[in-house]
Amino acid sequence: MILETSDRFTVVQGYAGVGKTTQFRAVMSAVNMLPESERPRVVGLGPTHRAVGEMRSAGVDAQTLASFLHDTQLQQRSGETPDFSNTLFLLDESSMVGNTDMARAYALIAAGGGRAVASGDTDQLQAIAPGQPFRLQQTRSAADVAIMKEIVRQTPELREAVYSLINRDVERALSGLESVKPSQVPRQEGAWAPEHSVTEFSHSREAKLAEAQQKAMLKGEAFPDVPMTLYEAIVRDYTGRTPEAREQTLIVTHLNEDRRVLNSMIHDVREKAGELGKEQVMVPVLNTANIRDGELRRLSTRRHIGTHLSRWIMCITGLPVSVRMTG
Repeated sequence: MILETSDRFTVVQGYAGVGKTTQFRAVMSAVNMLPESERPRVVGLGPTHRAVGEMRSAGVDAQTLASFLHDTQLQQRSGETPDFSNTLFLLDESSMVGNTDMARAYALIAAGGGRAVASGDTDQLQAIAPGQPFRLQQTRSAADVAIMKEIVRQTPELREAVYSLINRDVERALSGLESVKPSQVPRQEGAWAPEHSVTEFSHSREAKLAEAQQKAMLKGEAFPDVPMTLYEAIVRDYTGRTPEAREQTLIVTHLNEDRRVLNSMIHDVREKAGELGKEQVMVPVLNTANIRDGELRRLSTRRHIGTHLSRWIMCITGLPVSVRMTG
């Protein structure tokens, strides 16, 4: 559809693991097979440097969407009229683009006579800026939409669970995950492993475990060596795996605070196990404060300095982190 359609704007909805990057490689391969006189120029646009890097790895000449908007508008202001009549734009991770940037990009591409394909996944990361133009293009516009649903990146054991999540059937997805037993994961000798692939930790459960442990200690009885909290369960599950298994493991958290706690706990366990070197370095970590453009225009984000108003929102915060270098 990307190469055959004559529509100015088209949409590709691709769920996680369906091979969107492979799709770009296929597009570039097909383009390079065309006679040079008929070959369109393909330009990738991404909302983040990571998206740009992935497109470049697929052979697409890519830049950030912000730099494209800036460069093209500078050309217009200098009196130039950009010519995109032989240009095909591939806009990746479109779900992360807000209303303003999407509208500006489409207006500039249309003014230059170009074509654009917006690719992404509405179920993944959303835009910081207001609006969900990628979702609206699929439901409220006349643009043709191609939906990629065939999972190619997942293991056969988990593929059905992913399909269930795509179809919003969470109960069936969790049942599918149960088919992959924790015992199948390679672990170090004597390491703790959860009984089930899906384990629920609640505050009440943690409180009951702590109470039971305290009673056992008062009676002088042995208490089972089990994790007492969700954090401890995740850390013991991860650090108990073999190095090869850890390389294939990704811990996903809902909050940045959870991520920081888990990283710190895993670091401490590995340090005590002698897996890290003796050299210790303090590294400042910068965290971006995602602030919407509209909030920066509100009076509440400003303060008086004499007769002037100035913005006082701090956009970057720093946290010191202790790191021991690997030997």
